[in-house]
Amino acid sequence: MYKSLEQHTKQTCSTSSIQKTDHRVRYVMGLGVALLLLDVTGCGVGEHELSSRTQELVTGNGLTPTALEKNLPALSALGGRALSSAGPVGGAWPLDSETAGVLAATAAGRRVLSYAMKCALDRNDVVVVESDYAQYKFSGGLGVAPEWKTHGALEPGQQHAVSACVLAHVNVFGVTVPISLRDYRTLDTSADEKAGYESHEATFFGNLFSASPAMYVCSGDSDMSTGDGELRQCSVLSDASSVQTRCGFTLVGSCRDVCDSEIEGSYRNCWDSPARDGLFFAETMSVWLDIYG
Repeated sequence: MYKSLEQHTKQTCSTSSIQKTDHRVRYVMGLGVALLLLDVTGCGVGEHELSSRTQELVTGNGLTPTALEKNLPALSALGGRALSSAGPVGGAWPLDSETAGVLAATAAGRRVLSYAMKCALDRNDVVVVESDYAQYKFSGGLGVAPEWKTHGALEPGQQHAVSACVLAHVNVFGVTVPISLRDYRTLDTSADEKAGYESHEATFFGNLFSASPAMYVCSGDSDMSTGDGELRQCSVLSDASSVQTRCGFTLVGSCRDVCDSEIEGSYRNCWDSPARDGLFFAETMSVWLDIYG
């Protein structure tokens, strides 16, 4: 199974860092995480030409809430069909959806697409999309919904699994922080990882593919005002709201109150309120931190 630890350096990860340049951006990751390749082409080439300039991008949890919000309609539309209807070409599966091209047309859209592919596909999967005569490649990693590649539209459970994973990667500051992802169904967490990442930040769940996107988070038992917690604020209430977090997610309470029992660090079967009489999500993603580093 894929190792769930994502090791990153703490540094700003703005969307401008993946513009069409020869610049190489690398965020260090450990324990077998997937490399997300971004092949950037088409800078200054003719109308029907494609060049082969390549840029590497190893993404962490630096997806900003603004980037996600702006690209939700295109992401939702992408979930309504299989990612590819053709076989791999040169080792990469071509995305034949016009929606994928819409996402690839902007830096923010490419970032959302990269996290969606990283979450959904297996680490050996690579997809490619062309936009504005440029070609972009994205690698899989966590494999929470690998069937999306060729089997058709995402089923509700798959929508929830990909959504939970993407939400877990959002960071209001756009910086990368070491996080340990826990999902007992799909991720294999080593004993060393559990020992090194002992603070439960939050568990994320929802549906980014519905007509009315749902973004929920329940809080763990960690002190989010110290160490790495200060850089992970999607489970902390906004100063202007009693229910919305700093990332715009709905805080539904403590995970102990809204979810079933913890399994291997993963809180499962979470509700949208402590009353447990509303929306229910079996597919979740829990984030654990090494707060004191």
